[in-house]
Amino acid sequence: MTITTLRSQINASTYAPHTGGNQMLVLSVRASAKLAWTQFDLSSYTEGVKLTFRYTAWNSSKVADIKGIAGSSIAFQKQNGADWDPIIPVGQTTADILPLLTGEYITLEYDFAPGVYRIYYDAPGAIGTSNTNLAVVMDDIVIYK
Repeated sequence: MTITTLRSQINASTYAPHTGGNQMLVLSVRASAKLAWTQFDLSSYTEGVKLTFRYTAWNSSKVADIKGIAGSSIAFQKQNGADWDPIIPVGQTTADILPLLTGEYITLEYDFAPGVYRIYYDAPGAIGTSNTNLAVVMDDIVIYK
C-alpha cells in the first residue's frame, strides 16, 4: 500500500476518547492550511468487499469548533481519472461525514472496490494557528474480504 499526505500524520494520545495510547491518523487544518488529506493506493486489494474506520475529533472539547468552520466538509473519496468521487458511507444519505462528528469514536463503513482513495478535510473557513484545535482522527482502518 502506498500512502501520501497533506497536513496529516500518525500520532498517539492518551486523552479521552483515545485512551489506548495507540497510533492513529490525524488530519489537521488551521488558518494558513485549510486542506488536509491522506491518500491510500489500495489498487492491489482485489479481494476487498468493505472498508471501515473509526472517526472522531482529536480534542473532544473542540467538536463544536470543528463543526462550525464555515464551508467545511470531510469525506472519503475514490479517484476517478482526474476527479475524486465522494463515497456515501453505508447507512448514510450524504458523503460529508462532518455532521457525524462527536467527541466519541463512531465507525463508518464503505463498500469497497480496488482503487486510490483519500480522506479529504476541506476547511475554507478555518481560523487560528493551532495544529490540534481543529484536527480530526481516523483509526482502525480495516479492509474486509
